[in-house]
Amino acid sequence: MGKCNGRVKTVTTGNHKPRFKTDIFHGIVEENSDEITLDPPLFVHDEDEGQNGQICKFFIQEDDIPFTVDVVDADTGEGVIRPKSSDLMDCEKSREWHFHVRAEDCAEKRRRSHTAEVHILVNDSNDNAPRFISPSYEATVNEGAVSTDFLQLEAVDDDCSEANSVICSYEIVTPDVPFSISAQGMASLKLLNDRSKVMLCTCSIQCAWLK
Repeated sequence: MGKCNGRVKTVTTGNHKPRFKTDIFHGIVEENSDEITLDPPLFVHDEDEGQNGQICKFFIQEDDIPFTVDVVDADTGEGVIRPKSSDLMDCEKSREWHFHVRAEDCAEKRRRSHTAEVHILVNDSNDNAPRFISPSYEATVNEGAVSTDFLQLEAVDDDCSEANSVICSYEIVTPDVPFSISAQGMASLKLLNDRSKVMLCTCSIQCAWLK
């Protein structure tokens, strides 16, 4: 009887897809910042061994999303989400971003994970000053009028959060004028008994917001 010797070569294949440790990630980024606080941190696991279990790539499913997803550690599957530019993190343009990410392993025949949702909230930084709706206001009052409300001024704040966009006060900054203004922007006449003394009065007013 003849005898035959042979070798058997074992080839490890990537049998498992990468899996995210959770299906939803929530992040917060400060306005005009490039650092995102993600909860939980972005990790994906692959049960294969060696190169087949490493993570080579993350990618975002949707187009026109101002973020990137990069591999931090191929062995642990750690990833990081960053804004493409800190200038794009503008709460007044978009307060929230929603998109989906997938991961891809490093096997010869690469396998992709299921999708995970990412919700990013842009935290308002109170970077807009209040502004008046009109650059100037005019009103006429009758001679001899006292303590009369005669003009409603209105200012707005373009910050996206309610806390940073509330107008809390108005102030007349021109000295020695016979007017007052309320916290709601209503201008009132203090005293004007003699029209011949004040034919035309111009004053400047500023508005302030909560700090």
